[in-house]
Amino acid sequence: MEWLVAVLAAWFRLKYPHVAIGALASSAPILDFDDLTSPYSFASIVTHDFRSESESCYRVIKESYDLITHTATQPGGVEKLRSSFHLCKKEDVDSLSGWLDTAWIYTAMTDYPTPSNFLQPMPAYPVREMCQAMDDPKTGNDSFAKLFAAASVYYNHSGTAPACFGFGDDYYSEELGANGWNWQSRCGEDGGVLYASDRAGTATKAGSRQEGMVAEEFPNDECGFCSGMVAAAQLH
Repeated sequence: MEWLVAVLAAWFRLKYPHVAIGALASSAPILDFDDLTSPYSFASIVTHDFRSESESCYRVIKESYDLITHTATQPGGVEKLRSSFHLCKKEDVDSLSGWLDTAWIYTAMTDYPTPSNFLQPMPAYPVREMCQAMDDPKTGNDSFAKLFAAASVYYNHSGTAPACFGFGDDYYSEELGANGWNWQSRCGEDGGVLYASDRAGTATKAGSRQEGMVAEEFPNDECGFCSGMVAAAQLH
């Protein structure tokens, strides 16, 4: 809700400069409308954050979507995924890509130069930490080990995470109470701006301007690994 209030404050100042001396707006996408801002701009920025730290880090994440999907269809593949990512139940594999997306997206959003705990306890420069964990020689050529090591920077930097991960109300961030975000942004009043094209049926195939990125929409690899974020549309 805060970003919508910020947008309204900025618009009010622009519309009525004789009434409002100023308006403080943080995280206010005032130009986020069809034909003004690319629906893929957010994902492109997330991609750039990781690629600027490490090309190999970027490649592992980008290729992970197809790898996870393929592995899940193989004999013993679901159990391999459950074990590799320390999931509590085999059913949790269905939400694995979305779980990883949350780590990449929220880490990029809070890539501060100092430690923080806005969403989760995080180190300074957490995107760099993720890529260093992924590029650590100890993970060898095991892509799943690399992904889990990187995701652990977001989900377990404090070292207090449970022995296994289950997807429930704490899927996003307990502190933020972010489970209400999807309802608010897609079904509530916020949807009129950020998700306007979803409701008109002209957004991405995944149904989310911000998270549902589709590879074929980017002939020049503009979005990078975010093209796989179609899985994030599973979050609801």
